[in-house]
Amino acid sequence: MIKKIAIMILISFHIIYAQQPLQNIDDDRNIILKKKTKNLIKKCKNFEDIDICVYLSKKHSFLSDKFLKKSIDYISMYEKMISKYPYKHLSIIEDKDPIGYTIPTFIFFGSMIIDKDFIIKRSLGHEILHQWFGNSVFNDPKSGNWTEGLVSYLSDYLFEERKNGGLEYRKDILNQYPLFVNPSNEIPLTKFKERYNRATMLIGYGKGAYIFHMLRKEMGDKKFFEALKKFYKMYKFKHASYKDIANIFSKSSLQWFEKKGMIDIEAKNINVIYNNGYFETDFDLIQNKTKFNFNLPITIVTRYGNIDKIIHIKDKKTHIKIKTSKKPLILLLDQKLDLFRKLSQKESYKSVANLFISKKFLVITDDKDKFKKIKKVFKYAKMSSKLSQKEIENYNLLFLNDKIDLAKKLIAISYFKKNESIFTVKTNPLNPSFSIAFFAFNDKFLHKLSHYLKYSTILLKNGK
Repeated sequence: MIKKIAIMILISFHIIYAQQPLQNIDDDRNIILKKKTKNLIKKCKNFEDIDICVYLSKKHSFLSDKFLKKSIDYISMYEKMISKYPYKHLSIIEDKDPIGYTIPTFIFFGSMIIDKDFIIKRSLGHEILHQWFGNSVFNDPKSGNWTEGLVSYLSDYLFEERKNGGLEYRKDILNQYPLFVNPSNEIPLTKFKERYNRATMLIGYGKGAYIFHMLRKEMGDKKFFEALKKFYKMYKFKHASYKDIANIFSKSSLQWFEKKGMIDIEAKNINVIYNNGYFETDFDLIQNKTKFNFNLPITIVTRYGNIDKIIHIKDKKTHIKIKTSKKPLILLLDQKLDLFRKLSQKESYKSVANLFISKKFLVITDDKDKFKKIKKVFKYAKMSSKLSQKEIENYNLLFLNDKIDLAKKLIAISYFKKNESIFTVKTNPLNPSFSIAFFAFNDKFLHKLSHYLKYSTILLKNGK
């Protein structure tokens, strides 16, 4: 019943806020505050005429000042980037349900997660940004949900980019997308409504964020953030669609919103000749599967430095010729992963996700009790105590403690102490299409593995 009430409030609030002027919403706020803040400790701070209040349980009340300080930091950041904060209130409320969501002037975090580091460092900023996109510029219900992609890019992604982690963030998306998204479950962004599994999360949040990154690279920072301000100003307290975004940012972006799939490119027929004092590198750029229209960054590495070019690609096959005064040594396509594209086998990496989705997965152990626990996490896992050469080459393998000596014959395992636990996944040296993993078994850690799917190696030390 609580969940149904919360959903009803969420829906009605979007309608109320979209249709009524700001001065008429106080009664609605009071209804929600009365329902949601009983027995919680309140602490407030005023910032630029915005009343920011945090409502936490006694157990978590020590976090109030941190929430208030970071809320002010995030509001200041997005006011500079977009526009003045759209409301006079912001209430951050601890909720009994294990959730995290926002409606106009409210943010709710579940008691189970509210004290986790990522809540204040990342999730809070994400939900505050929704006050601009989602809670004052509303998503057009006839279009796909663009808000999660844009908000993920301007919060989660930008936070990582400012710590020099942008490339890693992008690569994680590109590496995971083809593992969980396939022709049977893929939808275009214009059909995305909400996430309900990892595939929809990677589409709406991951691909959605990536497309805004591509727009930013195409337009340049100055024009991109000017367009962002213009978009907000034009659609404040109105509904907006992907077409509205394309009209303001770039008409070329519609293809990314309306088409399924990733860019899938390869260079063929590569030749280098010396002609009249210049080296000529020519090759065919092939688009496999879906045809897209995009700018391809190309880097030619020489002994004397790199030569960077941008080539516009619009056809399934494009012949490219580049002149250089220095001898080319290496040809790199999209070196910085600025395109939403399929990674080559050399660029991709194995992670826990490879095991999580695999239907060809053997757990190598003699311990039946441990295998039963593994099976609860990896539903396709099968137990095996001995391996044939064919199985080594054609299965994803997970070795447990009792088979560590056999595992070491196939992969390098990082050092770990007796009181520590490690989970490491490597490329199978005999068949790069598969992976080999080792797990120093730990019951407390096993059930958390699904939250760490993007990682290749995880060390559990002192309970962390």
